[in-house]
Amino acid sequence: QMVRRGGNVCLRPQDMADNGNFPVRYVESNVGDKALLNMPAGYQNAIKWDADQQVVAVSDLRPTLPVGVTREVSFPLGVQLTPDALQHTLRLVLNVLRSQPEHFEQFNEMQVTVRFCGFVRA
Repeated sequence: QMVRRGGNVCLRPQDMADNGNFPVRYVESNVGDKALLNMPAGYQNAIKWDADQQVVAVSDLRPTLPVGVTREVSFPLGVQLTPDALQHTLRLVLNVLRSQPEHFEQFNEMQVTVRFCGFVRA
């Protein structure tokens, strides 16, 4: 399923990969009026879960993101999430280690609301 930042998603059993994890992909881009510099290589992005911001996935070191480029990134093993009846927040944090200059830090966190639907509860 594709969901925009700030949106809602209801994960279903058929959304799980064979390894029991949930595939997560996102788009990183360096476009628009404020995209004046290449994003230097070496930054990492992370997926955080809920208010305690538990890190559930971290990207490899990212290559340079040139001005005008948009690309899709995925976590090859997916993200391990435990289905329950609660509402959750999945947050993507770009440049999580703040390894790049401060002027790259606008709009570095995006989140979606996650619920689990159709899972049998014990």
